[in-house]
Amino acid sequence: MFPDDPDKDRAKIWREAQHDGLECLHARFTRHAYAPHVHDTYVVGVILDGAELFRAYGATNVGLPGHVTALNPDVLHDGAPGEDGYRYRTAYPSVELMQTIAA
Repeated sequence: MFPDDPDKDRAKIWREAQHDGLECLHARFTRHAYAPHVHDTYVVGVILDGAELFRAYGATNVGLPGHVTALNPDVLHDGAPGEDGYRYRTAYPSVELMQTIAA
């Protein structure tokens, strides 16, 4: 995905009906940075390429290829590209979906 200009920021957001409308994101960012924000869902993602710099839980973190990130609902966090940007996939499971999976 995103085979064209490697320096252009791209994002695709969709919902998976087969998983109770699970919101999903696949993105590549070389310039875009997220301002601090929260989600009312969990956040579970994997870094595919590059490096993502983010603050969460009071610490500065670096996500590298193969790293899985997970945040609880209502955790303040941000995100920015490392020197060469990053590509990642993230899902935002609801609290109810996670409770169903755990049960």
